[in-house]
Amino acid sequence: GKDSNEQFERYRDETEMTNKVFYVSLAGASVPVYEAAEDMKKSKVETNSQLSTYCLFFNTNNELLSDARVRKALSLAIDREALCALVAGEAKPATGLIPYGIEDVKAKQDFRKKGGDIVSSKADIEAAKALLKEAGVKGGNLKVEASNARGYEKTVLNAVASAWKELGFKLEVTTKRGDFIYNKANGLLEFTQNEVDILAFDLQSMTSDAYGMLMQFSAE
Repeated sequence: GKDSNEQFERYRDETEMTNKVFYVSLAGASVPVYEAAEDMKKSKVETNSQLSTYCLFFNTNNELLSDARVRKALSLAIDREALCALVAGEAKPATGLIPYGIEDVKAKQDFRKKGGDIVSSKADIEAAKALLKEAGVKGGNLKVEASNARGYEKTVLNAVASAWKELGFKLEVTTKRGDFIYNKANGLLEFTQNEVDILAFDLQSMTSDAYGMLMQFSAE
């Protein structure tokens, strides 16, 4: 199917007719579809969390975003618990880059639980405003680009836009073809220096080791 909703309907129909086992991603599925999947899970379905963190990547060549205090202020203004409530499923607030399900140095120990929270799951608007005052920034205009393949992304980013509005920022949310965004993110299509202010996409791990997500930030 074209999206998670269509994939699930095909999965449900074929499972009932053939008793075969299928895999389907529910990322971006609507609430009714996810609830139907929960009903099936009681007897027929096994679910596993995806090793991914939905991220906003800032272009530090942008004058507004070049100051780390501004970037931190924008992060502080985001209520991650509220964002998770907008998404059907078992999304957890990202309190660090590494998601739940990644092993720590010792097997069977969860990296995220062991390492603890790096950022708060709740917003702190006053702390964000204090950082902006320190940086001498009163707001500005920004543009974020995301994939149009999953309907919830625009919903989440519009919520971020509302939060940043309290800080004086106007965030324009644009969605493009999923392959365009991911090809940009993976280096298959070249970025021009100031082509985008913010890019939104899932940072996914292909292994259960934290190194799989951290190696791209290594200096060597």
